[in-house]
Order: sequence, then structure tokens, then C-alpha cells
Amino acid sequence: MECRLPPPITEDQISAAIEGFVDPVVQSHIGQCPSCNVRLQHAQQMEGALKAKLYRWDCPSPQRLGEYVLAMISSQSEERSIVRHLEQCAACKSEVEELGGFLVPNTAPDTATVSKPEPAREKERGWAHTWPQAFGQIFARVVPRTSALAMRGAASGPIMAEADGTTIVLDVQPASEGQVTILGQVVDADQDRWTGALVVLRQAGNVQATATANDLGSFSCGPLAAAPVELMIASPVGQTVVLPEIDVSA
Repeated sequence: MECRLPPPITEDQISAAIEGFVDPVVQSHIGQCPSCNVRLQHAQQMEGALKAKLYRWDCPSPQRLGEYVLAMISSQSEERSIVRHLEQCAACKSEVEELGGFLVPNTAPDTATVSKPEPAREKERGWAHTWPQAFGQIFARVVPRTSALAMRGAASGPIMAEADGTTIVLDVQPASEGQVTILGQVVDADQDRWTGALVVLRQAGNVQATATANDLGSFSCGPLAAAPVELMIASPVGQTVVLPEIDVSA
């Protein structure tokens, strides 16, 4: 299709139109010329696809933000990097504030904490072990395994637990020697309330891994030692499911 009103608009004019800086003459041309109008539409589609692909490409992962909220970032340089990022990224700052809000009411990580003395920093780390007591908990009950739950080629089936209408399914996979990876899923009639839920695994009272549930309620944690695990899943709506002790021997 050829331009009806030659010369056709240039690529620079198309770029300016996409950015909203369109000249009245160019706007008139686009309105009267099907060929240039189609070129503009194609350019807009490509621009939208590129933005969607690159959206938050340089943001820390949800899991790293969760670890930041729990004061689990062991590297000071990485922690400073996250702090600098939060100063510039409204999306991540909002995500961190939301996590801090439902983990510990009226508490959110302070972007200045990296400059605090180590004793004060360690004091802050303590709330990572007590945050579930800050709001309502539901303790899940592990469902006894049966042959019907056994996985093909495995001696035992996945671990299943129930709590007030919410089901948690855990599949323990061998990792390196003496370690396992836990693949999990939260199943609920209202699945949306578990999207973005923060998953925390502790062993011997220490946080060993964190993850974030996706829109299907799925998450992955590990590798970690094949030893008893305490699992806590905190939804963004303020509900927390706790499994006090799980045998994850592979």
C-alpha cells in the first residue's frame, strides 16, 4: 500500500507520534492516509510489545524483595543496591511496603537501615522469626499419605495439608547430597487471595528460604537440608497458614 499523500511520514515523525508529540500536519496526514496510518499502528504495537517485555526487567525478583523485607540479604553491597533501587522504583517500593504491611503491621523496612550499627541490624532481623504472631494464624493439618497419593516411581506421595478450606501440596525433590528442593502449591476456592503470597521456610528456628506464590499458587524453595521444616505462607490479604513441622526427608 502506497502513501496517498506523498511524501510519506518519516520514522522520526512516527516515533514522535507514539510519544505524543505529533505535529498537526502529521496528524492530518495520518488521518487521511491509510498507508501511513497502518505504519503508525504497527509501530505502536511493536513499541507496546517491547515495553511489556522489558517491564521491570531490572527490578529485583519478588523473592529477593521478600528476603529484603525479612532482613535476609547477607551481602551489604546487594542490600545497598536494593535500597538505591527502591529510591528510584515506585513499583518495587510499593511492593516492599505492602509486604512489610502484612508481615508486621505498621512496620516496613527503612531504606536507611543499611547504615545502622550491626547490633541494631541484628535486632531488626529478629522480627523475621516472630512476624506470624503479629496477626491471625491458621495451623494446617497434614493429611495422612495413602497409596492413592503415591507418585509414579516414588515410594511415597506428595505431602498434603489442609487448613480452613485451604489445601497445601508439597512435592519434595532430591537436590545435592543431604539436601532437597520443595515444590509447593496453595489450592483454594478463592485462589486470587494467595497470588503473591510470601512463603517462608525455617529450620531450627532459622529462616532458610523464601519464595513468592504465582497466580496459580505455585512456589519453589531450596535447596535446603533434608531436615524437619516449618512452613509459613502469608497471603497479601493478611491470612497466614502455618505447618509447624514437616518431614522433608527425600
